[in-house]
Amino acid sequence: MDIIKFKKSVGSLSAHDEFESDDYLNFIRLSCIKDKSAIGIESFPEELMNPCHETILPNDILNLLVNFYKNLYDNHFISISSMISPSNDIVVKSKIKQYGRLRIGADIYGSVQAA
Repeated sequence: MDIIKFKKSVGSLSAHDEFESDDYLNFIRLSCIKDKSAIGIESFPEELMNPCHETILPNDILNLLVNFYKNLYDNHFISISSMISPSNDIVVKSKIKQYGRLRIGADIYGSVQAA
């Protein structure tokens, strides 16, 4: 006699039935990448100003950012392009918002790259 009977998932929940435990854990880890990766986002102390556009970081810059986070937080970070198998590393996205100007107090600084 089964005390608890397995019930097949329905609707959007059934999408997860096919995953093994490691695959499911990796799926959950990757699904956290969408907007606020793993540890969240950091606010900038002043005001980021237009123009603004989304762009993809070049690999060399992305690798510098990954190393910066590793050193700053003393944790394991990895770029999404370097992921080849499931791991517990925190993923750093290559897609960013790039702003053209920054206001700190009364001073406004522009970005040559954003132009």
